[in-house]
Amino acid sequence: MSKIIQEIENCSFTESRKQFLYKCFQYFESLNRPINILETGTQFSGKIGFTNVFAKFIKNYFGGTLTTIDNDYGHIKLSKKYNKEYLDVIDHVCADSVKSISGMPDSFINSIDLFFLDSYELNLHNPKPSSSHHLSELISFFYRVNNNSFIAIDDNYMPNTWVELFFLDGRKEIFQTNDKTVGKGVDCHDFLIEKSWTRHDDIVFAGNNNVFLYSF
Repeated sequence: MSKIIQEIENCSFTESRKQFLYKCFQYFESLNRPINILETGTQFSGKIGFTNVFAKFIKNYFGGTLTTIDNDYGHIKLSKKYNKEYLDVIDHVCADSVKSISGMPDSFINSIDLFFLDSYELNLHNPKPSSSHHLSELISFFYRVNNNSFIAIDDNYMPNTWVELFFLDGRKEIFQTNDKTVGKGVDCHDFLIEKSWTRHDDIVFAGNNNVFLYSF
């Protein structure tokens, strides 16, 4: 685990994302078998991203498969370019995530150890479309899930958080969440809590871009 910890420390991620990886990878190591991850929203830049990190750790430490889904073929093409050394452990799927997951066999869904939802881009000024889409993704597999698995949703900001937004034209804007939680996982959170799943609040930090992680 020490090598894994060092590699995570070297990632340019927020503290929440690093703690998310620690928690998941520690659990995966305890399983002592190949692991399976299903990701929505495929990494499409040369910067380090979750597609790269998941695939790297599957290939180098755990064994298993990463299935990553994106409806933009350009994103899939770029992911294959940037993650070419891990293509033997990545199954790239170019499709609508909700339709694709809904059509996956129950046995496959039941084999997933981590569902990582990160597809529909979050607009902080209008977060509902992204939050609703991720809830649709969640429902597409939830009733077939293995209760020993993790469910995670990226890009969430807690109340009283200031977010710096940078635009391609050089503009910068400060967005304030005020008294609300804003993010991709807001609707998923309400659904999962109602279904008696628990959010790991020890990896949620004020002022961070947070991964919301749940287990049963």
